Amino acid sequence: MTSSDERRIDLSAARADGWYERVVAGFSPLEKLAARLGDGLVALSLAAGFRIASVQSDRLVGSVVELRWWRESSPIERPEDALREPTGDPLGGPVAALRTSVLAALVGDAEAPASTVDASSDPAALRAYLGVRSVLLAPLFGLSLNELRIAPDGEARVVVAHDGIEEVVALKQLRRFLRQRVVEVLQSDAGRGQVAIELSQAELARVALDEGRPEEAVARLVSWLAPLTVFHRTAEGQALDQGTRARLARALGTLADAFGRLRRVDERMEVLRLSLQYALDGEAAPGLFLSLASAMIDERRHAEAIGPLRRALALGAEARAVLPLLGIAFVRSGRSVAALGCVSALQTIDPTLPSLSSLESEVQASLGGATDAWHQFITHGALAERTATMPALDRGGASGSSVERLEDGAQDESTVVNRPAVDDENTTVLAAPVASAVDD
Repeated sequence: MTSSDERRIDLSAARADGWYERVVAGFSPLEKLAARLGDGLVALSLAAGFRIASVQSDRLVGSVVELRWWRESSPIERPEDALREPTGDPLGGPVAALRTSVLAALVGDAEAPASTVDASSDPAALRAYLGVRSVLLAPLFGLSLNELRIAPDGEARVVVAHDGIEEVVALKQLRRFLRQRVVEVLQSDAGRGQVAIELSQAELARVALDEGRPEEAVARLVSWLAPLTVFHRTAEGQALDQGTRARLARALGTLADAFGRLRRVDERMEVLRLSLQYALDGEAAPGLFLSLASAMIDERRHAEAIGPLRRALALGAEARAVLPLLGIAFVRSGRSVAALGCVSALQTIDPTLPSLSSLESEVQASLGGATDAWHQFITHGALAERTATMPALDRGGASGSSVERLEDGAQDESTVVNRPAVDDENTTVLAAPVASAVDD
């Protein structure tokens, strides 16, 4: 592909450089509010569509103890937006509650839906393509969006100017960078130089995810990524007891599930791999290997999914949950006979499984008349006792029970670490960076 194949679209009419300064200058109460709460929280609140109605302070120490705010359907990006009449009843809570809500709105956003834009598109269409919040967040972090470039395959890149230079970055990478900066700013506002990893937040995140609020689940757990990524490499991280490891791994699995619901593929895979580094071969590992394989299948990486699925089986995951996915991974990666073994095993386990009929149809379409010959072979009893173990065999007949691998020829080195135990299963101090894992 040459650069001439790209569509290049000027973004000067769509970008929002200086929007926060214009809003604050046009509405003096906001200037006072920024002095109390900090520019970071106020600017991000406006970008997320939050309007703070009142502030209650402790007169003795001067700290803010209570806020009331409205949540609008669109950002507050112009002075006139700050003056419009709010709708509904305001919400209330401490500064931490507002911070969590803003975080959920900004880092829990799903990607903008696919659309078509060209040089004739109006600024609103260009903003919708880039993501309105991305357009507002960019200038807050010193970025100016100069040009949009769209390749023939639909991949979008943005020419970004900062510190006197220009860079060309993928749109999805720009969004990810901005979300990470949001997390950093709101954590910094929380202060004190440490990140508290409260395991109770994992339960709240799971409830939010089960109730259809993946953005809230992300907001509750996304701040764990940076400290946990560093911590697992430390001596203290390797000394975690199995119970704490399992709880941290499951929490990261919840975060990965939330990223999946929001169609944030790269982050989902990254978090799943980190979760497995904490899980090792413990009680959380089977479900996490299954989740990793599901993510790979969603991305049509069927051959890569076989290893995690076999690993899940070896570690005790239920066959009725694993075999349908393993059959799909086999047949779609050209290993239809192995997929037929999955079908036979599932027919023995539970012939009423909803996933069985579709898998069987796909395998029959792949094998054609060979399927009948296989069933006749099975009927005569030659392989009757071995049918249930077929999914654990690769094309060469080597069992996965002795040395499990994530993919043919590559051992999963991320799980080979020392695992000494410690006595304290309730609290773990993370020293690099400082954090703590505590129960509710």
